[in-house]
Amino acid sequence: MKSKQKNKMVFGLSLILAGAVYVWFFPLNKGTFELNTDLEGYRVLMDGEELLCTYDPCNTRLKTGEHLLLIQKEGYTTISENIWIDRGKVTQVKPPLKRIYILKKSETTPQDNKKPSRAIPDAFGKKALAYVWNEAQTRLIFLDKTDERIKIGNEQKVKPIALLKNITPPLHFYWSSNEKWLLAQKNNELYFIDIIKSTRHKKILDFEPQNITWGPGEMLMLNKGNELFHVGFENQTVEPANMEINLSQSVWSDDETLLYFVSSPEKTKTEIKTYNPGTNTMITLTVKFDLVVSRIEFDKTNKTAYFKTDDNEWYELKL
Repeated sequence: MKSKQKNKMVFGLSLILAGAVYVWFFPLNKGTFELNTDLEGYRVLMDGEELLCTYDPCNTRLKTGEHLLLIQKEGYTTISENIWIDRGKVTQVKPPLKRIYILKKSETTPQDNKKPSRAIPDAFGKKALAYVWNEAQTRLIFLDKTDERIKIGNEQKVKPIALLKNITPPLHFYWSSNEKWLLAQKNNELYFIDIIKSTRHKKILDFEPQNITWGPGEMLMLNKGNELFHVGFENQTVEPANMEINLSQSVWSDDETLLYFVSSPEKTKTEIKTYNPGTNTMITLTVKFDLVVSRIEFDKTNKTAYFKTDDNEWYELKL
């Protein structure tokens, strides 16, 4: 009797031990896989089997050990890499999915959305040494040569905002989109004008700017060597960006990104690039051989850039 009870106890302990071993090495021998891509609509395969994930975060439990991860999304590079899952831990993966930019012939000709610049009203025309309209073309700024004052207003009313003496043509005005700042440029002389405070500060450069552009929140200029400079209005600074760029053929694709192209001297290829002034970073989107571009247009409604070639053909690039 005692022998039978002992055998039952041994058998029971064996079952418990076997169960514990099974739980340890199988159900509990897992870790958590977490995927974040900052994208939606992707496809994830783990060891050849598709996971039910299309948006972040993608979470699933996996057996401890090495697994083959495959991530696919249309228009992006495919990611294939081995990952290791630790027991009882969360393995976070954030792969570097990169856009694939495809330049292709356009079936449509883009419309030029730029408004033709308004002529200066007759009341100001004869006495304006230089002038510029705001973006809506409802107000203008001009230098009145009769009293050497920069004035702002419209046909009904104008008011002086700064004195600018002993200036002769050529003089160029650049008005910010928020209508707060005006830059007046004559050769290598810059005049920073705060329109709201009616203040003026002069700065003399050791070079003459060749190209000046206002972005949504940034002013950029080039010297003769196509070297880029950042213009700061708060402190009247002109700082080198240590970068070469093509400002004359560029568009702002959003509030912080300049889109432009560079053709090789041999005119055998064209590189399409972006530049972020805030981070001072440049990215090459695509390179096209045997393509010479002469003009760039941008459609903000569908985020498409159009490039016109010397052969009068249009190519498009979806952003």
